[in-house]
Amino acid sequence: MSLTDQPMRNLAAWDSALSARLTLPAKAVCLRRAAMLGAHLGDSWLWLAASVFAWIAGGSVARHLVLVAALAVVLAVGTTMLLKALVRRRRPQERSGFYSRGTTDRYSFPSGHAARVASIAVVVGAHSPLAAAILYPWAVLVALCRVALGLHYLGDVVVGLGIGFVCSWVLVTILS
Repeated sequence: MSLTDQPMRNLAAWDSALSARLTLPAKAVCLRRAAMLGAHLGDSWLWLAASVFAWIAGGSVARHLVLVAALAVVLAVGTTMLLKALVRRRRPQERSGFYSRGTTDRYSFPSGHAARVASIAVVVGAHSPLAAAILYPWAVLVALCRVALGLHYLGDVVVGLGIGFVCSWVLVTILS
């Protein structure tokens, strides 16, 4: 056993216990439905559609934001996919029904949804303080809804948000 094995196990156990306390029970039907809606607000198809609309309806500033956001999302999600392949942390709960059939991978660390929404929030928020005031809490809400549904551990979404924020901040800094 190396020196880092036990601290990592302790951290994983703490993350698992805290995440379990944040997961909504099956009997909380209304809250679970609200959490499902919140979790789906980070889905890629929704933001792809919003990006296409912004590209068509917007001007040059909107197109620039769409391009930078797309680059940020590709970088952040690419990073999460690489880490998922390396870490291979299983999701907290095996789900049946509404959400599991749409899950594209079985690994949870780090959260690609959290990375995606953080990327979008930073890129658009860097352009508009009002958008930042709306999108930053939205990103946290999407991430927490995924924990509430038992799709991710809290650590998964915290790291996913961090990856999204860092990747997009770097791109916004370079491309602005």
